Amino acid sequence: MRTLLLILPLLVIAAAARSEDEKPPETVSAAVRLVETRAREARPQVIFPQIDLTLVAERPAGLEGIPELSSQARYAEVRVGGSKSVLAFDAPEDSTALGRLYVPGTRAMLGRARAAGGDGFRIGFAGVRCGALEVDIALHYRGNDLMRAVLLPVVHRRGSTLVDGERRTVILVDTDADGRYDGPDDRWVALREDRLRSAVTLRRTEAQLLNEPQIPFREDGRALMVDGITPDGANLRLVLGQPRVSMREVLARRYAEVRAEHFRRFEQERDGFEARKRLDPRRPRAQAPAKWRTMTLTEGKALAQREGKPLLVHYFRESNAWCYRLDFFSFPDREVDTFLRRFVLVRVDVDKDPEHSYEQTGARGLPALVPFTRNGRPIAFRLRALEEDGKVRDLGTEEESMITGWQRPKELIVNLGRILESAR
Repeated sequence: MRTLLLILPLLVIAAAARSEDEKPPETVSAAVRLVETRAREARPQVIFPQIDLTLVAERPAGLEGIPELSSQARYAEVRVGGSKSVLAFDAPEDSTALGRLYVPGTRAMLGRARAAGGDGFRIGFAGVRCGALEVDIALHYRGNDLMRAVLLPVVHRRGSTLVDGERRTVILVDTDADGRYDGPDDRWVALREDRLRSAVTLRRTEAQLLNEPQIPFREDGRALMVDGITPDGANLRLVLGQPRVSMREVLARRYAEVRAEHFRRFEQERDGFEARKRLDPRRPRAQAPAKWRTMTLTEGKALAQREGKPLLVHYFRESNAWCYRLDFFSFPDREVDTFLRRFVLVRVDVDKDPEHSYEQTGARGLPALVPFTRNGRPIAFRLRALEEDGKVRDLGTEEESMITGWQRPKELIVNLGRILESAR
């Protein structure tokens, strides 16, 4: 008993020390004041939400203030900001405009058109007033057929704050266009300064739901989270602490969403995609394509130095369709594969990278292929691309340090060869 009495205080002290060691990192919070910002005037531009509109060919009853339209007209009922509006789209064959938008009580608006792959194009209407909200509307056509219409609120909220000594730009989006910013579908993102400088557009999958932590988490397990928000979105509180939702759960939701939006027609569009991109389906493919190893940039540089080969880093995001197309159409090409085998091949998932090395490259899109010498120095080379006539030509006169975006096998072969020449 006496021995036990002597040991108990030591056990208590040891347990206290252990609990102190296991104590989670200190929570850091920051209050942020956000102001209204027009999405198309800010960088990066917010290109979501895209709220689908249900189009009907039959003119609704009681549609006052809109003239009789052609047989090509389509109508949609929109409920945004707590009020209901009826929109009408028309593109008669004898019209000099590619499209007109009619909203009761306003003059008809002409749309601005741009190509959207193959025989598709989009017509955009900017600054449309729907009830209490101002929105942009985009029409997606395939040939002469109107396939889809989407509505995008023009205004979001933006602010800036320091979190744990790091400057963040906070963007809050009314994703469901109900005039409030505290709903279950509304989203937020807090961008570091380097990411803010390099980003051109902000997509839906790059933002979090209000109950989700920022991706990726920090090395100590903490993550940035929204802890409170006012309905008008003017004020919110960020907390840097132990997340309530795991990174795996957040990414699972994100990937499921992207696959539903971008990959549901992947197989159906394959033949058309190959034709539009001038891919030759008869080109031989490697039986066992070279393997990419997933690790950080620091680990990849150490591996390249050990193996004495240049390093090629493939920055990707599982929610990016073009990353999948690079994996599917380009890397397995037999001739591309022979060049890839002369590199140490490393893949870095930008959503999970604790080093945030993608932002440090200055890349402006994904996928991105960034080469380094065996000693870890960036490799500069003249970038080439495939022109409309099918020939590969130099892009400008300046040297580049990466390949950004999807490339066909023919142009990827040329660029990998130039990288290897520069690496000598």
